[in-house]
Amino acid sequence: MMKYIGDFYDKAYVPGGGRSSVVALDWSALHPELLLAAYQMQAREGCGVGDSGGVGEVGIEGSCCCVWNLKYRQATPEYVFTYRVDISAATLTEFYPHLVIGGTRGGQIVLWDSRVNRRTPVQMTHLAGDGAAHVEAICGLVVTGSRNANSLVSVSSEGRLCTWNLEMLGAPIETLDLTPSFSTSASSGGMKRSSNPITPTCLAFLPGPDASRFLVGSQDGSVYAGSRHGKNAGLTTQFEGHKAPVTGVSVLAGAEVPAIAEDVAVTMPNGVEGPLFVTTGMDCSVRLWSVRESPAYPLLSYEDRNDYFVGCDASPIHPGLFATTDLSGCLDFWSLNSDYEVPTASTQVEGDALLNRCRFHKKGFHLAVGGDDGRIRLFELHENLAMPKPDEHAQLNRLVRKLSSSAAEEYDVQKHAWRYGHVR
Repeated sequence: MMKYIGDFYDKAYVPGGGRSSVVALDWSALHPELLLAAYQMQAREGCGVGDSGGVGEVGIEGSCCCVWNLKYRQATPEYVFTYRVDISAATLTEFYPHLVIGGTRGGQIVLWDSRVNRRTPVQMTHLAGDGAAHVEAICGLVVTGSRNANSLVSVSSEGRLCTWNLEMLGAPIETLDLTPSFSTSASSGGMKRSSNPITPTCLAFLPGPDASRFLVGSQDGSVYAGSRHGKNAGLTTQFEGHKAPVTGVSVLAGAEVPAIAEDVAVTMPNGVEGPLFVTTGMDCSVRLWSVRESPAYPLLSYEDRNDYFVGCDASPIHPGLFATTDLSGCLDFWSLNSDYEVPTASTQVEGDALLNRCRFHKKGFHLAVGGDDGRIRLFELHENLAMPKPDEHAQLNRLVRKLSSSAAEEYDVQKHAWRYGHVR
């Protein structure tokens, strides 16, 4: 149902004595053959960072971003961009196709320009401690809006979400501290209210006309839904389920949220119960959720692995298809309407690579997978797996209703069991 078609790898940017980990992947929307990959690289002794635009024999010190071409499949990347600080997130945007946007472990946002004959950034935010909006690692970058009105949204591990104008990074347009404004249910029982921001690990947006509602995974094992605008700006809902840090969150295709929606209980235009999203965690589990469910509980939980799941991505064209990666080197494809209890297709990569990132091509027929060995493995999906059937939405709607009913019953059983044990 899928086949391995090759990889992107260049030893000139992977030191022979060490490893280089892929920390971010993104496909270009305007030039669909281009793939951005961000790496955390080890330094080469005796080599420095070059400002030349060519690829040449030059070592990389710190970390870098490479742009690869799926169409021509050269042995070397088309562009290489470097920075002295470890890169922790990176993305592309169709509104500025010449820009590569990166976030660092020090909390900076940096911009590279493919039109400029240099590898170093052309613009960056302040360093931590110098009026910086972020002082810890950037763990999520998303460009929202339209061609005429767009902005960059960043989230960092100190629990701060910022909105930026990409043409002027001197200071953020908006800053939102991600502190729960509601009582959260403690897994050990009872209710707790925290005055401290959460520790984000990943970010996703719920598609919609106003690009306001977002999901953020956290170190405490919960996923939080929130809004950037309106009377409910901030975190609004907690999704408890993972027993360890959340490593990935991705919204399934077709999850359109009405602009007027202020409550999580929304009716979807396409009739699908949702929006649906998938999460992975360091508790070796994959969980499926609906933003609509209240109280928030997982519709499905896959807990049959002994290795951390560290990446997930939903197909951009198929409403019930997503992929996950784990630290054992296993890549799984999950097609909910085919079989919601086990992966529909799986493959184990050769070697001892730990797979930590995956990203669907915009057209949905290719998947890029990054590992801690610096390789980006490319997979091509068969049409039977990649393409949704005409009644895919209707099937998924029926399945979600069934899963929601079963999950609600399980939630009630667990709640009553906890109450009984607590009273006793």
